[in-house]
Amino acid sequence: MTKPRVGLLARDPIRFNMEAFVYNLGRMTGEEFQFDLIVGPVSDFRDGLLSLVDVYRADVHSEHMSGLRYGFQAMRQYLNERSPDLIVNVAQPFPLGVAVVVLGRWYRVPSLLRITGDFLNEVSMYDTLLGKARRYIVHNLTLAQVYRLANRIVAIGPNLAEGLVHAGFPKRKVHALYQPFDARRFSPISEEKQPALKEELGLDPARKTILFVGRFTWGKGADRLADIVEQVLRQSDKFQFCLVGNGPYREVFAKYSEGVIAPGFVPREEVHRYFQAANLLVHPSRNEGCPHVVLEALSCGIPVIASSVGEMDNLITMLTDEPEEYVGWILAEEWARDRLPKSLDWERQSEQYKALLSEASK
Repeated sequence: MTKPRVGLLARDPIRFNMEAFVYNLGRMTGEEFQFDLIVGPVSDFRDGLLSLVDVYRADVHSEHMSGLRYGFQAMRQYLNERSPDLIVNVAQPFPLGVAVVVLGRWYRVPSLLRITGDFLNEVSMYDTLLGKARRYIVHNLTLAQVYRLANRIVAIGPNLAEGLVHAGFPKRKVHALYQPFDARRFSPISEEKQPALKEELGLDPARKTILFVGRFTWGKGADRLADIVEQVLRQSDKFQFCLVGNGPYREVFAKYSEGVIAPGFVPREEVHRYFQAANLLVHPSRNEGCPHVVLEALSCGIPVIASSVGEMDNLITMLTDEPEEYVGWILAEEWARDRLPKSLDWERQSEQYKALLSEASK
């Protein structure tokens, strides 16, 4: 029996989180589906991914490697050469999801639109009134009409799914489904082993480690993080901050001679060690869907303090948007240990994704 063919449209070069999604999806469902990963000529992949998907490299000029034009050119080339049963956007709905939905209608191929962030509230990512207004008009009003044309829509969690239905998306099309998540690498270690691991990573074993993993941008709350670091280190020497990632705000933390360790980008194969060495994760982002870093922390048994955005209230109990409250919780050391939801069980997710892909490709 021929497997249904699913075309997955990704950015080029493909981002790490997108590659992780494709890798986990392939492992979950690849025995029943044939996946084509659609990219341009730039992307490189880890070996494990290439055994799960067939890479289709679109002949798109390098100056068009991101954005709407790239999405339409790459998807059109793919649809002219192959006959998929379903097409899906790997990245955010704009711009690649627009190409998937529009060309799916044109070529009469079913489309599955993935909405991975809380696009209904992305106006919060902008710090000017003009930016907020422009985002709302273009995305919430105009592009939302395009998204409604998708045959099926995957929302990153129940909060977003409910918001989409409330905003007028057809309920029969909307499915609440977390991203495929493999918790096996992110497992707790014993308290006895943690000091040695901290030393290996250049951390002080005598201090409790507050971890941040992500991009240092305004949208991800890097300015809030700077306030938290400043206030905590001024009031106590019991803590140290380990800040993993890159971005424009990273230089803000270079002024600290102690109490802050910023290793920069850490490869996927190594980042779990930083979670295992941490005592607490902070995630002060202004807009999120269901970030993997929070799931990874929960899988490692680490308490999490995060902003009240996206699906956070379905995952953790310590929620706040105010840096002062982060500081209060950190200094009090009364940290709630939340558990990874049962809905993120690997086998359960596998069955849900298989059912959705089968239904959407008919």
